[in-house]
Amino acid sequence: MEKMNDVDFKDTIENVEIYFKNKDDHMKMTIKDRMILFRLSENLNQLNFSKKINISRSTICEIENGKNFPSTSCLIAIAKTFDNLNIEWLITGNGKMLKYEFIDSTEIFELIQTCNNKQRQEVHKMIKDKIYIDKLDEINQLS
Repeated sequence: MEKMNDVDFKDTIENVEIYFKNKDDHMKMTIKDRMILFRLSENLNQLNFSKKINISRSTICEIENGKNFPSTSCLIAIAKTFDNLNIEWLITGNGKMLKYEFIDSTEIFELIQTCNNKQRQEVHKMIKDKIYIDKLDEINQLS
């Protein structure tokens, strides 16, 4: 995958800062604005984003420039590729951009330390189940 160059990265930071000036006002943003915001939050330029979702760069450019609205197949491709994206937010502006927020391992460790033994066992089981499901998904994708 192509890495973003310094110009792309500077553009990304400036655009994200512009969008986040009104971070509590996502309802006034259009779907194209939310799509740009999400793409930039993933540190992807249009080319890399289009490759990830298997949609032409020109289509992404037309959507982001407001010339076209994203098709159903485009929205489905985005939702399938970026499973943490809240697709309702992308389409309507309702809710948060991401389905869940990531926390670092130190925070997780500190949270687990506050759990009793039964809660720790539940956390352990959930992690094992998630690993198992991820492995099944990998196997299914290979077949």
